[in-house]
Amino acid sequence: MLCGQDVRRSGIWPTDESRIEAFLARYGGTLEAGPVGDAAIMLRWTHGDQTQCVTGVTARDALTKLKAEVA
Repeated sequence: MLCGQDVRRSGIWPTDESRIEAFLARYGGTLEAGPVGDAAIMLRWTHGDQTQCVTGVTARDALTKLKAEVA
């Protein structure tokens, strides 16, 4: 906790980076990440003319949702 916030929600951790790299190696495209207030992370995946946007409590949670939508 940092100033009342769970710091795991504030960014992408090294373990998340490796998951994201694996996702991009499999599906291609680009992936943007950003905070949604102080409660969530947003991931936006773009590949050609396809765009998917998901949110999750953590980057791992959001990436899990994104994989389910893309697959």
